[in-house]
Amino acid sequence: MGGETGARRAPARQILWLAPGFCLWFSALVVVYVLHSVGCAFGWSAGTLRLSLAAALIIHIAAIAGLWRVQALRGPNPSFGRTGVFLHWIIIGTLVSALAKIVLTLGPTLFLSACT
Repeated sequence: MGGETGARRAPARQILWLAPGFCLWFSALVVVYVLHSVGCAFGWSAGTLRLSLAAALIIHIAAIAGLWRVQALRGPNPSFGRTGVFLHWIIIGTLVSALAKIVLTLGPTLFLSACT
């Protein structure tokens, strides 16, 4: 098999680090819309509804920021050569992308009218 010399195949546990950011984004999407639906159905005040949505977003943003910090501090695995460095930056990129998706797609829900 062709490839660079001295590099090993990355284990599945490192490849799985690609998923948590977008899993947290999906979780934030579900939680925000469930909170909004429940809040509207039970007649929560606009302030209570916005506070619960903001809390859900902050918790998810903090979780992604924590994962980002762990990955950044851990750094690439030198035993995997350039493959390890590439995978490290791709994992960081997916976490940054998921964080941006939460802010850009769910952040504006805090400024919309509460219930219609």
